[in-house]
Amino acid sequence: MELLDKIRECVLEEAKKSELKLVNIYFSQEKEGKFLNIELDKKGGISLIDISSFNEVISPKLDEINELDFPYVLNISSPGAERFISKEEINDYVGEYMEVTTNDKKVLGTLLSYEDGILKMKYFIKGRPKNEEIALDKVSKIQLRIKF
Repeated sequence: MELLDKIRECVLEEAKKSELKLVNIYFSQEKEGKFLNIELDKKGGISLIDISSFNEVISPKLDEINELDFPYVLNISSPGAERFISKEEINDYVGEYMEVTTNDKKVLGTLLSYEDGILKMKYFIKGRPKNEEIALDKVSKIQLRIKF
């Protein structure tokens, strides 16, 4: 088992206990040294308190991994407010404001529902509400957006 897989397994176990979702985990090399980056999220968004609490729980668990015997900086963060989401996690984002891109259009609006492979979106054009149904298999990317 590779080092990153061992770390992922450990992080997934602890994230589940804390009702957090692991979004991404990776090493990066900066001029300051090696970084272990862990991106977490949860429904409604992750807070600084969530990140701090998870850091206290996961740090000693990571110390138990023998192969993680080199100096690194642990960087736990959210994936960002306007992150891309996968098609597999679309159900977790019903009610959220997002941009859905297909081959021929972009829809910027609120995801009303997802059923039977169809996204139901609500958006506005010149102040008038519009509804649109988009087949998930036609979607090329989905990105959360901040509504001002």
